[in-house]
Amino acid sequence: MELGLTEEQTMLRDVAQEFCRRELAPLVDNAEANQEFPRAVYPQMAKLGFLGIGIPREYGGQGLGKLEESLFIEELACVCGGFASSWMVQSCIVPAVLAQFASPSQKERYLQPMLRGEKIGSLGVTEPNAGSDVKGVTTTATRVPEGWRIKGTKSFITQGTACDFAIVLAYTNKAGGINGMDLFLVDRSVPGFSSTKMPKHAYQSSETAWLHLDDCVVPADAIIGDENSQAFRRIMKTFIGERILVAARSIGIARGALEQSEVYVKERQQFGRAIGSFQAVAFRVAEMATSVEAARLFAHHVARLWDQNIECTREVAMAKLFATEAAVEVTEKAMRIFGGHGLVQGAFPVQRMFMDARVSIVTVGSSDIQKRAIARYMGLACD
Repeated sequence: MELGLTEEQTMLRDVAQEFCRRELAPLVDNAEANQEFPRAVYPQMAKLGFLGIGIPREYGGQGLGKLEESLFIEELACVCGGFASSWMVQSCIVPAVLAQFASPSQKERYLQPMLRGEKIGSLGVTEPNAGSDVKGVTTTATRVPEGWRIKGTKSFITQGTACDFAIVLAYTNKAGGINGMDLFLVDRSVPGFSSTKMPKHAYQSSETAWLHLDDCVVPADAIIGDENSQAFRRIMKTFIGERILVAARSIGIARGALEQSEVYVKERQQFGRAIGSFQAVAFRVAEMATSVEAARLFAHHVARLWDQNIECTREVAMAKLFATEAAVEVTEKAMRIFGGHGLVQGAFPVQRMFMDARVSIVTVGSSDIQKRAIARYMGLACD
């Protein structure tokens, strides 16, 4: 079910679905087992216009919107949540920061190669003691004759072990509070830059890492924008847009679990009949389908608001909360449908989807953070 997709948007969705199922689905098991995203698919995606969907054409993107990005990421997440996570950083998050705030030379050196699939980027904001509280970061950038000396540790960085460069948030003036933060481009080749893979139970094919910045000296022009150029507010605006994509990613994971369940309940026989003929099972699948459709309609509505430049921070929080919690609920129901078979590692993708769905309720603003934001918009004190 979808209301109001244009012919072009429908075509994008259909082409994306065919590409993801034909070209990417066969790569999932190996990528998950090796805990590595297949980097070679990025140039292939670039040729098909699947990198930089929402980035302006003058910078090498497709010049489309958040709705089109949402359509693609749903199809990708339906195949693999880990793939969708890495694609989101490579195609949407890092490019959006560069497109909006980087200098022309920085765009030429970093953004355009990213959108051709030649360079991999990551965004270094989160730290061991600074997640939802972004202002709590401790990474610092100090002026030196050669440019800037950056010191700190970042955590939960998507593509952190694979990246060629990272955009790093650091304090240049701690006394200035959030106005004393800036963004820096740090190449992996810079002495003192290293990364360590973070083991996890979900999104295995999306590499997550600690970034170690041990007195990394970068040139003066590595700063994005002017010093004290509202980096905190820029990042927070980027996170709001990212939450729309997280909602769409969760919908894709939930839809994948639903599709797997629909096939299974028609094939699995118990007591001489398909289990889908039992009311308890059929009702569970019906509830799953309803949740997926409701989450998609809400998320697409919010994406349209965003694309029309309509203030929608409250609605974004609601969509992210609803879609991510719905994905947890849907994948749990799928596991109940699959029973013991769902617990056998590698037997059915539903087990992977069950774990992947749980990532988004704690990332890019946990469910409780979204509830807090919604309550504040309703005029309720909740601290």
